[in-house]
Amino acid sequence: MSCLTRTLQLLQVLTSISGCNIYRYAPKKRAFQLSSQLNMALGVLHGFWLGPWLLFILLIVSAMFIFLFIDVLVNLKPNSDSALNLFYLATRFFLLNDPIFISYIIAYIYVYQRKRMRDLLNGFARIYYRYRSICGQGPTINWWLFLMYISKMTSMTMLRNYSLLDKIPFFSPNSIFNTFLRRSGILFGRIQPFLLGVTAHLGLLILYSCYILPPSRPNHRQLIPLIDYYKNLIQLRRRFEPLIRPLIWICIMDDFILFVITLHLFLSKEPSSHSVGYYFYTVVLNFSYPLCLVHVNLAIDSAQREFGQFKKNCKPERQLQMFWLYRLTLHNGADKSDLNVFRLNRGHILEVLSKGFTWAMFSYGIYVNSNEFLKNYERVKEKRQ
Repeated sequence: MSCLTRTLQLLQVLTSISGCNIYRYAPKKRAFQLSSQLNMALGVLHGFWLGPWLLFILLIVSAMFIFLFIDVLVNLKPNSDSALNLFYLATRFFLLNDPIFISYIIAYIYVYQRKRMRDLLNGFARIYYRYRSICGQGPTINWWLFLMYISKMTSMTMLRNYSLLDKIPFFSPNSIFNTFLRRSGILFGRIQPFLLGVTAHLGLLILYSCYILPPSRPNHRQLIPLIDYYKNLIQLRRRFEPLIRPLIWICIMDDFILFVITLHLFLSKEPSSHSVGYYFYTVVLNFSYPLCLVHVNLAIDSAQREFGQFKKNCKPERQLQMFWLYRLTLHNGADKSDLNVFRLNRGHILEVLSKGFTWAMFSYGIYVNSNEFLKNYERVKEKRQ
């Protein structure tokens, strides 16, 4: 049993126990099948626990920000820091509670995308066995990238002890309602987003490894199955991208906000060799995740450009011509949106750096002209004396 098989089996068990998986793999049929017991249990979980939890959070947080925004507009006075506090509160809320947005993705997929998810899982199973029939072995996973993705999901979901759910507005800290939201956040705001993120990134690496074929010249018997394999692999990538797009961009936005906060804190302190070194360390750490995605995308694009470029295979000309027409149709009908995960490149990273720097300067400019900055400056001055 390979390491990939053991990892997939472990994730299947963990996602089923945590309540974000309703499918079981049938080895004899080589397909994922809907489990009626898991489906019924998960339906009860979503209907009576996850659904109300997400609804309460949406209503409470929306009411809180609407109330604060109206308060800023009504009580707008000179030298008031209410707008600055609202700005920092919104930034802190997204940074500390972005796994909650992943919980909304889980609920949406369960309600509206169940059939699509099953077709996607079966597509991965088919492409895996076709890869084995062509290459004689299973795809080789880049486990270093997988560890990188695990560390990203761990830092985003498990290692942030403080959350705005610890201080629910409009309710006392010891109320039953506050306790319900906070305790439920352990399952829905930490465990489920972590497992979903790890599974989705493992699927991305499986897709990436299936693009890497050994360099060999196919014979006449291998050519037609290889063309069919290419078509199914391209289709699988197109079906996989819309489902992982929200998750990937939430992770990227998390890195973006961390970069802005790090730069903001660096500007607020007196520069030193230690602070400069720590700043560059955090910048590299923040952008290691997007750079790993860029590496995967470049490898997939490079491999896909080589699809169908066979030499002196004249007999199956018709199949090869049909494949090139198929590629041309896919290219013309491809999703050319900048939000497409597989179109992420180095230009996007540089654009994020530029906008992050601009946003940090803007927020720091607001902070410098606030009363809070003057109070902090006086406190620092008194400590030095």
